[in-house]
This record gives sequence, structure tokens and C-alpha cells, in this order.
Amino acid sequence: MTKTCPMCDGLGGWTDYVAQSSIVCPLCRVRDEVEPREAREMPTWIGFPRRRQPNFGPKLQTRPWLLVIHSGDGPGNVAAFLADIGEQRKADGTRTPVSAHFAWDNTTGKFAQGVALDHVAWHSGGSVMYSDRLKRVVPSYSGPDFKRTNFCSYGIEMHGPYSRKYEQADYSALGALVLALRTEMPTLAVVAAHSAINPRKKDPGKQFDMDCFLEWGLKVYC
Repeated sequence: MTKTCPMCDGLGGWTDYVAQSSIVCPLCRVRDEVEPREAREMPTWIGFPRRRQPNFGPKLQTRPWLLVIHSGDGPGNVAAFLADIGEQRKADGTRTPVSAHFAWDNTTGKFAQGVALDHVAWHSGGSVMYSDRLKRVVPSYSGPDFKRTNFCSYGIEMHGPYSRKYEQADYSALGALVLALRTEMPTLAVVAAHSAINPRKKDPGKQFDMDCFLEWGLKVYC
């Protein structure tokens, strides 16, 4: 049996129907040497502490429209974990690289940026946004169930564990980050909990109030 590309199923790319853009598969096809103007003009690092993570992906080919909200499994320093280890061990012993654009740093009590805004982070692999639910927040959407969410999104890791009660200070810090991101990237329009797009995940937890994003001008996928 002929093996196909695990990222694009051998199609050479896919269509982002929200961004109305064709994405060239970065795994099995070589992009033109000249990047699209849109990609060249994307912001990279903004005014947050930097804690660089090693496991980032290729350059984004279109401006992100989605935020995905995560949280650590435990109370440990998620920014340090992503910067120093950045791997998720599966039950069979294999390891998968993980990263997020922003993660809570227990040392500073602030969000730290770990991946540049013009690059893919590996934070929501295996996720699916179902077309009927996506159409509720993007009425013009006319595509199939949406996969490959890493290539249209920014990932934010809240302070864990996901079972805890989030305080006003958590939402205030998150709000400042979201508003800064929307200033840099006005295309951001939709937000999803990790658990809403991947049923195997529980973060950011049942006690996290996703409606907070309505105040910041985003629509909540649920």
C-alpha cells in the first residue's frame, strides 16, 4: 500500500474556508522561496516576557482566526515545561513535541511568549471543529469538518490544574493578552476550549468561564 502524507493525506495541502486561503502542506511539498506578502508582514514577538520553546512548526501561511485555550494537567510551571521539555509521552512510550504561543510562567506570575506569532505551534493536534458548530460562530462557513487547527490558530496555556477554580486575576491577565493579540492580529474572531475540539482533552476545565471572551470581542465555539 502506498503511504500518503499524514498531514495532508497526500493531497499536497488543504483549504482554510474561514480564511479563504489555500494552505500548502509543509511536510510533503516545498513552498516557493518567496513567501506570500501576508506571511512576511505578520507580527512575531510582542510585549510579553519571552521563554522560547524549541518545538515550533513552519511559518504560518495565513493570518490566524482562532484561539485555543489550554491549561496544564497539574500546578507545575507550564511555561518552563514547554521550554525545557516540550514533549508529551503517550501510553505506548512514544513522544510527541508540544508547544504553545503563550504559557503561564509561575516564576514571573505572567504569560510568557514561547513561539513567534508567525509560526505554527503544536498545541491542538488531532482536533476537529465540526462544520455545523463552526457555522454558528462563522455564519458564512461552507466547508467540511475542519481539521489541522494548528495552522490557523494561536495556543494559550493557562496555569493548571484544569480542575481548579479560576480567579479574577486569571481572567484579568488573560484579557490583557487577548486584547494585545487582537490588536496585532485583527483576524482573530473565534475561541475554543481544547476540550471543545478534542473530546480526549479536559482543559481548560469545567470551571473555566469561556463566556469571558465575549467581552473581548470573540465568538465561542462550543
